[in-house]
Amino acid sequence: LTVNRIDCDDVVWLADDALETLEAEVQIRAHGRALPARVTRSSDSLVIDLRDGERGVAAGQSAVVYDGTRVLGQATIKAASRVSSGQLE
Repeated sequence: LTVNRIDCDDVVWLADDALETLEAEVQIRAHGRALPARVTRSSDSLVIDLRDGERGVAAGQSAVVYDGTRVLGQATIKAASRVSSGQLE
């Protein structure tokens, strides 16, 4: 049940100065903890590779990307999976 890759769509990106691939923190639940991750974005999708896994990630939840207290963007989770460390980009 633990996943480390989250694929998202319906991206709303607020930070024009952020790189396409960056180290950031991601919050999955409204009162959840910040999760360290590598975030890769394109114009219509977001791929989140969590540094540590997370349980209970489901399609339809929101994922909010932070740099400290600054919100960089938000997206809707469409799928979550477990990939081996060799498959992480």
